[in-house]
Parts: sequence; structure tokens; C-alpha cells
Amino acid sequence: MKFIRIIVIIFFIMGIGIYGYSSIVEKTSSDSTYPQITSDREVLEITCNYNDEDLLTGLKAYDQKDGDISDDILVGGISRFVTAGTSEVTYVVFDSNHNSTTFNRKVVFSDYRSPQISLSQPLVFTAGNGGDALSYIGANDLLDGDVSNLVTLQESNINYQLVGDYSISVSITNSFGDYVDVTLPVHVIEENNQSIDIELSENIVYLNQGASFDPASYIYQVQDSNGNELAKRNVQYRSNVNTSVPGVYEVEYNISSNAGQGTTYLTVIVNE
Repeated sequence: MKFIRIIVIIFFIMGIGIYGYSSIVEKTSSDSTYPQITSDREVLEITCNYNDEDLLTGLKAYDQKDGDISDDILVGGISRFVTAGTSEVTYVVFDSNHNSTTFNRKVVFSDYRSPQISLSQPLVFTAGNGGDALSYIGANDLLDGDVSNLVTLQESNINYQLVGDYSISVSITNSFGDYVDVTLPVHVIEENNQSIDIELSENIVYLNQGASFDPASYIYQVQDSNGNELAKRNVQYRSNVNTSVPGVYEVEYNISSNAGQGTTYLTVIVNE
């Protein structure tokens, strides 16, 4: 019995020794330091057509144990706009012991502009035939792409049964928080004024403030009800566009001949 007790004591002492040695090894081999991310610039400037590699420009990461781990830097996320066209990007890097560090810096999208409205058709309808102006309205954004599903109706006074000039107001907010609202002119005309089709090359045009503008250049083709092409020079137009003042304008195009009449409108938005 005494011999057995001695053996048990020996194994107990050995166990304590092994445990103590393991604890020492674990403490000496563990990595309690954290990697560091540095940037060669306070603000990163890129275009809206960026990729993750562009977002990583100018960044380096170093870890006391692993050395240079710049290739392991990841883009954690991009915030909504701090100011128009400026966001904050969060980066993260892990070392081989799974210690992590985050880093933030501002990014400026140098060519950014707010979302713009698009029109699949001119906002012109014939009285008594109904219509849905909202279904003609889409939108695009340089960062989000097609954002037509984000177009929201704010207000409309259109009566598709009565000839008249109306308006529709819509808004768009992209994923970066940029909000745009615009009121567009809508026209309901007599059906017999549409026996000639005036097709425009664009249904809506965005112009920078002070830009030149030629309404005639947007007449694509003119056809009668039988599909015969008519001379574009016979189309008359009236324009209230003033490119020196930001706002929403329009051009009215008309044609009258032996083949009948035709009317359409071009929406013009002048940006600041």
C-alpha cells in the first residue's frame, strides 16, 4: 500500500509539472500585440467606378510577430455620406493569432453627382385614354446604378381625362443617403393632335448651369400615321430653357401638315 501511495504521489507531482510547463509555454508563445494599419493619405479620392483594390490604395499593415500583413487588409464597410460625395471607409486586418485592428479614413468620390431622373417616354398623354406618368419615370445613380425602384411618388394633380398642363413630383434616396426631389411637367392633349409622331433622341436632358442648348438637335425623326418619314425642319418648337438659372424647364415641339398634327415635349433640368 505504501508503494502505491508513492507511485500516486509521483504521478501527481509530474502532472503538476506538466501543467506548469504548458502554462509557461502558452504564455510565452501567445501573441498579445495587435497589428497596426497606416495610410499615406488622410483622404482617399477615387471615382464612382471603383473596386475594393482602389479602396485599399495607400494602406499598409504591420504586426510585431507576423511582420508586413498589408495584403490581409479587408474593407469592412462604407458609410452613408458625411457630406455629398464623401463617405468614411472602415478597414480591418487580422494577424495569425486572430488579433484584429480597425482603421477609418474618408473617401471622396471625385466624379459623384446626385441621382438623376430618366424618362422612358415623354410625359405626354391623350385625353380620355388614361395613363400612368409614374410608370414612365426611372432613375439612375453613379454609385448604385439603376435606382428606378427607389422612385417615390410625392404628389400629382394629373387628370388624364381632361386636356391641360399638370405636374408630378417624385423623390429618390440612394443607399448613401443622398435625397433628390423633382417636380416634372405633364401634358394631356387632344387625341387628334397626335396623328404625327415626333420622336426625340432624349426624353429628358440634364444640363450644367451655363451650358449651350439647341432644342432642334433633339428631334430624331418625324413620321405620319402610315410610317412615312417627314422632314424634321418642319417641326416648330417653343423653349423656356434658361441655362443660366438652375431649374426644371421644357421644350414644346409641334408640327402641322396635310398628314395631320403632332405634339411632344422635352423635359430639361439645369443643374447648379
